[in-house]
Amino acid sequence: MKPNLRISVLSAAFGSALFALAGPAAAQTFTNELLDQGGNNWTQYTDIDIDANDNPHVAYSAESGGGAAYLWYAAHDGSSWNFVTRHVGPTIQYCSMQLDSNGDPHFAVRGNAYPDYLLIYYKYDNNTGTWTTTIPDFPDVLSGDTLTGEWPDIAVDTLDEPHISYGWKSSVLGPEADLRYAFKSGGTWTIETVDGGADDVGYHTSIAMNLNDRPRVAYYDQGNGNLKYARRTAAGNWVRTTIDSLPNVGTWTDIAVDANNDIHISYVNENTRVVRYATNASGSWVTEAIPDPNDAVGEGTSLWIDSDGDPHIAYFDTVSQKLRHVRKKAGVWSSDPVDDIADRGWRPALALDSNDEPHLSYFENSTSDIYYATYATDVGVAGGLPAAGAPSLVAYPNPAPAGTPVQVFYSQGAEWSGGGGAGAPAGAADLAVFDIAGRRVRSLTGSGAGKSASGGGLAVWDGRNEFGRRASPGVYFIRLDRVGETETARVHLVR
Repeated sequence: MKPNLRISVLSAAFGSALFALAGPAAAQTFTNELLDQGGNNWTQYTDIDIDANDNPHVAYSAESGGGAAYLWYAAHDGSSWNFVTRHVGPTIQYCSMQLDSNGDPHFAVRGNAYPDYLLIYYKYDNNTGTWTTTIPDFPDVLSGDTLTGEWPDIAVDTLDEPHISYGWKSSVLGPEADLRYAFKSGGTWTIETVDGGADDVGYHTSIAMNLNDRPRVAYYDQGNGNLKYARRTAAGNWVRTTIDSLPNVGTWTDIAVDANNDIHISYVNENTRVVRYATNASGSWVTEAIPDPNDAVGEGTSLWIDSDGDPHIAYFDTVSQKLRHVRKKAGVWSSDPVDDIADRGWRPALALDSNDEPHLSYFENSTSDIYYATYATDVGVAGGLPAAGAPSLVAYPNPAPAGTPVQVFYSQGAEWSGGGGAGAPAGAADLAVFDIAGRRVRSLTGSGAGKSASGGGLAVWDGRNEFGRRASPGVYFIRLDRVGETETARVHLVR
């Protein structure tokens, strides 16, 4: 799953002053929801993305006991899930999805037309309820039996055009797999070979678009057992780099581009099953194993970069047989168990919303049931009140619909107790709202509603600027300046 660069870019533009970090992140509690029961279906892969209103969208592929295959799509509208089924033929495998700027999903799957395989692209229009189906790449009869569309991954550019990375193999031309790239422009699909020849490279592909709408691909070089990375230049040429050359390393890749156009990749050492992370954010490639109670032994990694440029990775722990979420803050990795039920957490997909809160989709292997997980509602805000151990500045509701007052809870000290009173907290220099460019939108000093039920302070933002006009939908930051410290809370105004 690919990060929504719009959120990352806006957050980076605000400046680092609002994002001071102190030590590793505290452990969080997840809540899990049964999204769909597998029944007689065999679930294979899931993917997830977040729309502009911070609502999750989940895609998953399943094969019934009778051999029919389905592509399922579930979209949350803020109150409930809405399901759409797409029957795609006798067999499909893999499932990759990304939303465009209109919130419409684009999918890439591999279809089976035995003995050959096809790369299939779908798009669903949420407004009209119609599907668009295209086969960008299919077997070449002159090449014999082919495996086209292996390990597909999809990304959507700023013009809402799809880009797909995938593997291609011919039983006649040789056993080696090529890495291919398909993209659509002006209604026409173009196919390019990124890497191949004598190398066996078209495995575990992952694609992301950079800020210039140029594709970046991570993939597994099975012939040499390496993690590789390919970037397409403005001239249309591909430049390939070996990122990690440990023996048999580079499976289960996922790639993301941050707001500085730097690359981040999660992947697995197939020999040890240790989850690894690579980035060129420092100017050169740095790789590391992710420390974890079980040494991050797993598979099926999914990566997302938060607004601070820090990585979040979901993976299935093959030792405990449980799903885990790890994140790196201030150079320190921390781990959150997502689901405590063994065998539940296969093929996870991860996405972060505008508040950097994770959303995950995954399935239970024994039942093929599909699950969705996110932070529990009582983490950070419980019934609108900060919970013990939560950040000492919280905005609620978040996201906030237009016209809904935003309540700002703040502590009077280190704990959520004591103090109280109207307006800004005692000893604070300032409490104010800023936009993503760092411009002051509204002062909240003196706007308090008194003492919150938790004992802390309470201020209210009515969603307007200093001139009384409604603030435009988007991401805002509430900053609390105390003597010697600054804290921020992000709030997302939606239409």
